[in-house]
Amino acid sequence: MTYKQLEYFLAIAETNNMTLAAAKLNISQPPLSYHLKLLEDELQVKLFNREGHALHITSEGRIFQDKAMQILSLTNQSVSLMQNIGKEMFGTINIATIPSVCGSILPKNIHEFQLKYPDVNYKIHECNSFKAMELLDNGLVDFAFVRAPFNQKRYQIMMVKNPFLKENQKDFFVAIGSKTFLADTKEDTIDLRKLIGKPLIVHRRYKKILDSLCEEKNISLQIVCENDYIGSSFYLADADIGVAVMPYTSAMLFENKKSLLIKKIEHPTIDSQIYLITKKNTTLPLLPKKFIEQVTRE
Repeated sequence: MTYKQLEYFLAIAETNNMTLAAAKLNISQPPLSYHLKLLEDELQVKLFNREGHALHITSEGRIFQDKAMQILSLTNQSVSLMQNIGKEMFGTINIATIPSVCGSILPKNIHEFQLKYPDVNYKIHECNSFKAMELLDNGLVDFAFVRAPFNQKRYQIMMVKNPFLKENQKDFFVAIGSKTFLADTKEDTIDLRKLIGKPLIVHRRYKKILDSLCEEKNISLQIVCENDYIGSSFYLADADIGVAVMPYTSAMLFENKKSLLIKKIEHPTIDSQIYLITKKNTTLPLLPKKFIEQVTRE
């Protein structure tokens, strides 16, 4: 099995077509078919089912696709690390991050880092916290920005300062909705109990937090929609479907939407901290190490 064969396999998996994969790799089709057969013979599994000119990846192929991506990523990172030892600062920083960090922490820090190290490139994987941790666990990124709650014992964790928050201010939860649902509250805050009976839109990982609070306060909340993307909560609230519940720093990404009201949830106040995490017992390359130092400095 060679690096080239893994590249060929991933191109075929991406396009599901030999002709398109060959064009993507800038090679002719016969060597592509030949190396795929060699790979399948070595692995002793069928990686694709063939239907005319179309190829459909098998379940075994899906498993191998994930592993091949990890192998190529780690190989490229290792080559870059070795080539840049003792040289000028250039290369690629691989980052997994939740969307709210893309709209707050990352832009300023990348701009500042780029001024010092203009030859650095960035690969950003925008996803939820679970996917970010998966990418980190598999070695596909150097570090990840995630939001609590998560198993903090598994990682080296660092708190990061968010420009949307004041000094020592926690990232409290807010309710976002139209006047249809929030006009009865004149203040900038809303008691958790005043959300009783209102249709709520919640990111899936925050539902557990609300369920725990409901049990503690002996109340029941009506969750009409769960989702995996914080933007979906906002768009559904904007469509007047219900009240979205999310962290304040996430809500600030949509603060220019004047048709929606944003109110801090109190009694009790709910908060969720953002962390920068790395794998434990791992020596980071110099570039991501420098970037992390910049992000986490006081």
